[in-house]
Amino acid sequence: MPRSDSSKPSRPLALIAMFGALAMGAGVTSSLAASPSPSPAAASTAAAPAVKPINKRFLLSKSTAIYAAPDESSAVLEHVRAGIHVDVVGLSGKWLQLKLRNGKTGYIPATAAE
Repeated sequence: MPRSDSSKPSRPLALIAMFGALAMGAGVTSSLAASPSPSPAAASTAAAPAVKPINKRFLLSKSTAIYAAPDESSAVLEHVRAGIHVDVVGLSGKWLQLKLRNGKTGYIPATAAE
């Protein structure tokens, strides 16, 4: 009966360990390095539709937040109440782009306006 030497790792285990070390960054050249994943902000910006310029005044039918980007997960700049008029300067998908009094640009869902 052949005797196995448990002090030496088997060849497949040694290869797995070597590739694991490469994947973790040990001795990795730039051609093997994984590309960094985009930040959430960059991903949401890339997915946002282009803004179509318009110049119209709308009555808000719902109170809503004004967002920094056409995405509900973006920062809230202000809140507006139903019943006021807003000046819309652009349309981005299902979002209306507003020019705020402080000069910033904000977005509200199109469903909040009539």
